[in-house]
Amino acid sequence: MFTFVFWDLDDTLLDFKACEQEALRAALRLNGIEMTESILSRYSAINDSKWKLFERGEITRAMVQLTRFEDFFREFGWEISASDFNNLYLEQLALQAVEFPGIHEMLGKLQQRYQQFIASNGVERVMRSRMAIAGLDQYFVKAFSSEFMGVQKPDKAFFDTCCAQIPGFDPKKAIIIGDSLSSDIQGGINAGIATCWFNPKFKPLPEGIKPDYEIHSLDEIYTILPI
Repeated sequence: MFTFVFWDLDDTLLDFKACEQEALRAALRLNGIEMTESILSRYSAINDSKWKLFERGEITRAMVQLTRFEDFFREFGWEISASDFNNLYLEQLALQAVEFPGIHEMLGKLQQRYQQFIASNGVERVMRSRMAIAGLDQYFVKAFSSEFMGVQKPDKAFFDTCCAQIPGFDPKKAIIIGDSLSSDIQGGINAGIATCWFNPKFKPLPEGIKPDYEIHSLDEIYTILPI
């Protein structure tokens, strides 16, 4: 049924929360601050809210990267340059590639039958570095980042740009697999391709969005993509 498989990267193949935590811890430590659970919790909440605004097209990527740290530092009363800290954080994040168990075996098996692609809203250089560290490059025909293309998921133009670079692409034979309803699943719906929601925490499905498939562990993918 399917030929073309788009994978989200963060929190689908790589454990972004773990990567984020280590990158933030290292960047704060270089500024003389030891991270606590409350510090991490507040940063994550602020950061998530900024990326939601980005997905809706209300702010730019540059604004996300700057204002998340401006708000974060203001809340804790720290006099740190948000711009300098963002650069430091991205440097540290590029070194983090915590994998979900079994992804190499899974991607290797699927590679024998499907054309696989990365579709990420991440920062281009950070995405490339983390994929290389994790050894994921070998499984994908191409990795697409919203930063490089200048448009982000869930915008239909993101997928239009991706698909234009795939010879013989047929949307009826394509599927996107990702953890985010607002970017991955809504993006696939906007693009007219099948969608699979990776939902390992068994979150309830809100009204107004319906993925074609839902899996709770990556090994369930074989029920959708037989090998």
